[in-house]
Amino acid sequence: MSGQWSNELEPHLLPSALEIVNPISIEESIEATKTAAQDPLRVKEILRNAVDRALLKGSGIPSANAQHEFVQGLTLEEAATLLNLDPKTQPELMDELYNAALEIKERIYGNRIVLFAPLCLSSYCVNSYTYWAFRGENKHIARSALSKDQLIAETEALQRQGHRQLLMLTGEHPKYSFENFLDAINTVANVKTDPCGSIRRINVETPALSVSDLRRLKATDQVGTYTLFQETYH
Repeated sequence: MSGQWSNELEPHLLPSALEIVNPISIEESIEATKTAAQDPLRVKEILRNAVDRALLKGSGIPSANAQHEFVQGLTLEEAATLLNLDPKTQPELMDELYNAALEIKERIYGNRIVLFAPLCLSSYCVNSYTYWAFRGENKHIARSALSKDQLIAETEALQRQGHRQLLMLTGEHPKYSFENFLDAINTVANVKTDPCGSIRRINVETPALSVSDLRRLKATDQVGTYTLFQETYH
């Protein structure tokens, strides 16, 4: 965590990485469910439960709290069973898996394509992802950050082009702080052009944030989706 970009302002204890994703437990589950994956009845039961949970039907939900977002997915045992399916020897079950996934996707998202426009607030960055043109080791570009007036002008231009969803992003650098980022969100959220209206959904992509700063981000009540850009590319 960079003390220059996002500071932790509240005490808390985080679980270890192995408590969140335990590779040993995953490998053991995959090994233990190889036989179950050969049972068509068990596989079909898992797929039925997956559809029911995604649609919040009580029969497939292994919890009394049917509305809780974390009970909608598969259990570790169920996921491991499906991972053991062999497309070459079990093509019919694979087709049923694809159909179940498609049903869930269509019921949740519908038949639609969502477009959004990226809005980069600053080209300052201390990190060096190879794919990122603004990476810190790139010495061949001029660095800058949008002023409030420039940000308003960019937002108005995007609105006139018909955009209603934006992805606001910035690199990690002390010259463009998290405070600047929060101010930018509020600025964009209040821009309205006539007759185009305002931005309906603001998605954000930022460096790693502390828990306290994530709370502040949520408190803006303007953010639709949060993305952490700590990807790895091979």
